[in-house]
Amino acid sequence: MNKLKHYQKVSNEWDYLVNKKNSLSSKIFNFFVNFLVLKIINTELANSVIKNLKKKKIIEFGCGRATTSSLIFYKKSKVKISVLDNNYQIIKYLKKKTNFNVIEANCLDKNIRKIGNYCISFSSGTFEHFNKSQRIIYIKNMMKISRYGIIAVPAKNIFWNAASFIRSYTDKKNKSIWFDDFEQYDIKKIQKIFSTLNKYQLTNIRYTYNFFIKTFLIFEFKKK
Repeated sequence: MNKLKHYQKVSNEWDYLVNKKNSLSSKIFNFFVNFLVLKIINTELANSVIKNLKKKKIIEFGCGRATTSSLIFYKKSKVKISVLDNNYQIIKYLKKKTNFNVIEANCLDKNIRKIGNYCISFSSGTFEHFNKSQRIIYIKNMMKISRYGIIAVPAKNIFWNAASFIRSYTDKKNKSIWFDDFEQYDIKKIQKIFSTLNKYQLTNIRYTYNFFIKTFLIFEFKKK
């Protein structure tokens, strides 16, 4: 089994463990998101990280199943990849199933510097769950440990409106594994966030498309 198939198997196994406890509506939501995420955003995000690599030490900041890291490892096996999350269940699972440097920590921790220094911090599926003050802390923490940040978030569109509607029926017990609520973004909203961050600047911001509809928004940033 090659590296990519191995990590896809890890991701699928985790989905199975999660879905066993979920309602039908949650399973539909997870299938919907996985189709978009696995086919589009992880590839786009992985390519953005690889394009900006200068030193081979990176961290997925709020990793979940670490699917983006898996794609990067498949394409660039010599890159030193760390993955960080505060969910004990998935941390335990990734330590057992992957060869990444798995870190149990909170992305919003004020002592985040203790986890080390990296060339790039990147994430998808995390930023959209934070409130206004948490978003600022999240970006600042990424810049405390790295020279460059790359984040992917859901773009405003009918896909995510449908997903939110479906997820509104999700079992309450599923909240212990994943957050239910998430925010959709456009370019103006991201630019507004960075207008308050005098020490950091956007270097690239773009949409990804699925069926000719804006699906995700990827933005890159660094210290001024």
